[in-house]
Amino acid sequence: MAELVAKRYAVAFYELAIEENMLDTWYEELNAIVESFYGEKDFMTILNSPRLNRQEKKNLVDKVLEGKASGAVDNLLKLLIDRDRFRILDEVFEELEKLYLNEKNIVHAEVYSVMNLGEARLAEFKKILEAKLEKHIVIENKIDASLIGGIMLKIGDKIIDGSIKRRLELLKDDLLTAKH
Repeated sequence: MAELVAKRYAVAFYELAIEENMLDTWYEELNAIVESFYGEKDFMTILNSPRLNRQEKKNLVDKVLEGKASGAVDNLLKLLIDRDRFRILDEVFEELEKLYLNEKNIVHAEVYSVMNLGEARLAEFKKILEAKLEKHIVIENKIDASLIGGIMLKIGDKIIDGSIKRRLELLKDDLLTAKH
């Protein structure tokens, strides 16, 4: 349910940003705010506390941002407070990020490996993926020793598993289902 609500806020904010030709600016601004707010765990706990009334929460946000938030971003934050939905700010931003990345034709990819692949190897993967997907790729190498060897590639909700761990699992399944 919260995901659906977050998506509604994100879509409305996104459409306004497109209409005002401010998508890049507002996205970056909201990203910085979300990172700083969630970087301070206690801050979000205070903002979501029922002990503070809505006006106190708005005043606290104003004090922390010191006028650094543009009108639309500030309005979004205040609207979330007014509707008692500030706790889903991160989900709203995640939904906005999906819309933003789609608009900019950008895809995040994660390459899991047993050891760091290095910049040159990641650049190769990036080049291949950009050619295949016809999108800009932001690639990140994540270390996972459980893979034993090989790599696993995650792009959005798709996973391509070329790890030795996966091959061993498939071999085990084949051996268990083989007829004697």
